[in-house]
Amino acid sequence: MVDETLKPPMPKDIKVDKTSLKYRLNLNQKFQIGVSYINVQDNFMPTDNGNIFGISGLYKFKPFFTGLAYYHSEYDDFQVEQVDYFIGKKSKKYKIKLIAKANFINDYSNKIFMPMSKAPEPDDQFLTFGIMGKYNLPKMFFGEIGIFKGERLFTVMENGLSVQHHPMKIDNSYSVSLGKKIKKLRYISLRIRNGDLVLFFKHHVGKTN
Repeated sequence: MVDETLKPPMPKDIKVDKTSLKYRLNLNQKFQIGVSYINVQDNFMPTDNGNIFGISGLYKFKPFFTGLAYYHSEYDDFQVEQVDYFIGKKSKKYKIKLIAKANFINDYSNKIFMPMSKAPEPDDQFLTFGIMGKYNLPKMFFGEIGIFKGERLFTVMENGLSVQHHPMKIDNSYSVSLGKKIKKLRYISLRIRNGDLVLFFKHHVGKTN
C-alpha cells in the first residue's frame, strides 16, 4: 500500500496564530447582517497563511430567530465553501439554537497531510448538525452546552470567529462551559471541549444585541 499523502517537513519551531474579526450591523429591529474574517498562521499545516471570509444574515421574529451564513476559506492548495443555516429561540433566561453546517472542499492539487484519517477526495462534502444552549445564572454567571453530530473538516465555528484548521476529520463533538460576564460587553469562561479544558476570554468592540 502506497501512502500518497503529502507530509510537510517538521519545522524546528511550530508557530500557531489565528486572528479573527467580526462586525455586525442591525438594519432595524428585525434584520441584522454581519461580516467576518479569520487569518490562520501555522507553519506545520497545509492551512498556513489561510484566509477565511464570511457573510451572514439574521432575521428576528421574537422570541425566535433564523438566519444564514456563508464562508469562503482560501488556502494555498485548496478552497472550502461552507453554508450554515440556524434557527433558535431567545429569552432573558436562555437561548437555544439548532444549526446545520454544509462544507464543500474543492480545487486542491494534491492530497494534503491527514493525520489519523483518510485524505478527502476532490469535491468532498460534509454535513454536520448541532444544538447549542445557553442559560443565564444569578450574579452574571452563565452556562453553555453544545453538541455536534456528523463528520466535518476545515469547518468554521462560533459564528465565524474560529476555524478547525487542522487537516483532521472530526466526528461527534461536544462542549460544556461555565462563565461569568465581567462587563456588559466581555466575559470569561472555562470550557470542557471533547475532554480538553480551555480558558476562553471574549471581548466585543461596539454595541451588540
